[in-house]
Amino acid sequence: MKKLLRVFVTDFRFFIHSKAIYVLLALLTIIAVGNALTSLDMLKQNLSNFERTKSEHVANGEDVEKALQDEVHIQENKQSDDSVLVEIDNPVKYDFIQAGRSLFVLTREYYVRNTLEQLIFLFGPIFFPLLGLWFATYEFSNKTVKIRAIQRSWQSTVLAKQIFLIVLAVAVVCVYAITTGIVGIFIYNYAVKNVSNTGELLQGVVFVSHASLFVKILVSTFISSLLLLLGFSLGILFKKMAVPAGIILLYMLSFPIVGPYDLRSLIAVLGHEYFEFQGNFQYPLRGDASFMEAVWLLSLLFIALFVLNLVIAKRQSKYIS
Repeated sequence: MKKLLRVFVTDFRFFIHSKAIYVLLALLTIIAVGNALTSLDMLKQNLSNFERTKSEHVANGEDVEKALQDEVHIQENKQSDDSVLVEIDNPVKYDFIQAGRSLFVLTREYYVRNTLEQLIFLFGPIFFPLLGLWFATYEFSNKTVKIRAIQRSWQSTVLAKQIFLIVLAVAVVCVYAITTGIVGIFIYNYAVKNVSNTGELLQGVVFVSHASLFVKILVSTFISSLLLLLGFSLGILFKKMAVPAGIILLYMLSFPIVGPYDLRSLIAVLGHEYFEFQGNFQYPLRGDASFMEAVWLLSLLFIALFVLNLVIAKRQSKYIS
C-alpha cells in the first residue's frame, strides 16, 4: 500500500510540475466560458425573436395575451428532398417558451447540469481519452520508464496510475461542478438585468429532472473515468501518442456507429437516462441498447480495461524501450 501511495504521490507531483494541470484548468475554463457566452447569446436571440413575433401580432391586430394562453402545436413534415418542414400554429407562444427555456438554462437549478452535459458528452469523448493517453505515454516520451520500472514493480506503477486517473476524474467533475455553480449565479444575475418579465418566462418552462445533481456527478465521474482508462490503455499498448491519438480522433469524430453496442451509443443511453439536454447543447446521438445493457457493458468494459492494463504491464519487461 505504501508503494502504491509513493507512486501516486510521484505522479501527482509530475502532474503539477509538468504544467499539465494548468493546461487542464485552461481547457475547463474555455469550455465554461464558451458555454456561458453561447447561453447568453441564445437568450438574447430568443428574447429578440419573441419581441419581434409579438410586435408583428400586435401590428396585425391579433390578441397576444390570448395567444400566450393558448397551446402551441408543432408539426414536422418530411419533404421529397428529405428536408423537414416545421409548421408552428402559435409562433408567439412558441417563441415565448423558447425564451423561457434559454433563461432557465442560466438558473442555478440547471446551469451546472448544462455545463456537465457539455463537458462529458460534447468535449469529453475527445478530451478525456487524450488526457489518459498522454498520462500513459509521458514515461516513455521522457525516457523515465526504465527508472520507474527498476525502482518498483511496473505493474504496481500502472495500478497506481490508474487509481490516480480515477481520482483525477472525480476531482475534475466535482471542481468543475462547484466552480460553474458559483459562476452561474453571477451569470444569471447579469442575464436578467435587461429582462423585465423574468417570472413570466420561467413560469412557462416545463422541466422534468431525470436525476438529482449528485447522481449526475456520479454518472459524469464514471463516464470520464472510463474514457480516461480507454486512452490510458491505448498509451500502454502503443507506448507513443501519435498513432493512438489518431485512432481516438478518427473513432470519436468520423467513424460511423457500429450497432447498438458501440461505445458511443452505450454512453448516449446513459446520457439520455440521467441528463435532460434542454440547454444550448442538444445531444443528437441516441443509443438503441436498453439501459441495463448499457450499464452492464460499460461496467464490464471499465473492469476489463483496468485489468488488461495490469496484465500488459506484467508482461512488459522492466527495461521497456
